Amino acid sequence: MLWPQNPRRIRAGPWTPGIEHGAIRRQPSPLSVTRAFVVQFRADTAVEQKHLAGRVEHVVSGQATDFESLETLLAFMARVLRAEGERAAEL
Repeated sequence: MLWPQNPRRIRAGPWTPGIEHGAIRRQPSPLSVTRAFVVQFRADTAVEQKHLAGRVEHVVSGQATDFESLETLLAFMARVLRAEGERAAEL
């Protein structure tokens, strides 16, 4: 397999190629799918007025909730990320 000039520009899942002393090694990606969320905003969202409403889903676990404010959106994300971190620490 041929690697591009800048291997860090290619994202192939949770691992990205890296070069170490001429050998290819695998590095964890800073953008892990375990920390990925899909956020869908309702039509009445007005970011300029700080009115956020919609639905958020954690990609890996499928956990989802509706939110009515930035605070509830961030609280959900924090709760899920904390649980994922605890789960990973148990492995």
